[in-house]
Amino acid sequence: MRIAKELELDVKNECVLNRISKSNTVSVREARRATIVLLAARGKTNHEIANELGIGRIQVARWRERYLAGGLAALVRDRPRGGRPTHIDAQEIVRLTTQTKPKGATHWSTRSLAAHTGVGATSIRRIWNAHGLKPIGYLGN
Repeated sequence: MRIAKELELDVKNECVLNRISKSNTVSVREARRATIVLLAARGKTNHEIANELGIGRIQVARWRERYLAGGLAALVRDRPRGGRPTHIDAQEIVRLTTQTKPKGATHWSTRSLAAHTGVGATSIRRIWNAHGLKPIGYLGN
């Protein structure tokens, strides 16, 4: 059976972790991670912490290790996730929308701009909403 590494906290870090674990303004993830580290510092095993918090033992071990390796900063930073990286240049979409016109039309629609740029129409709509742009004749909110 593997024994988890002991974790000791200084007074400053313990105060910060207590504040984070009880805070209503931090994410639930950060509060849970702080609670995991606090319970680990009190000498509880990964299995006991997992049972108490209703999470997996592997998750507890992962956050214990990350805290030991990186301190408080490691608790608030998630590792990069997989998936296709974004390659949408929002500034270029805004520039095209506001400074150019499509051939044979008076303004860009989400679909026509999507076809022109190779970006999905939903992404065009999301960028327009973020920058306060609307197609001409748009009646929605």
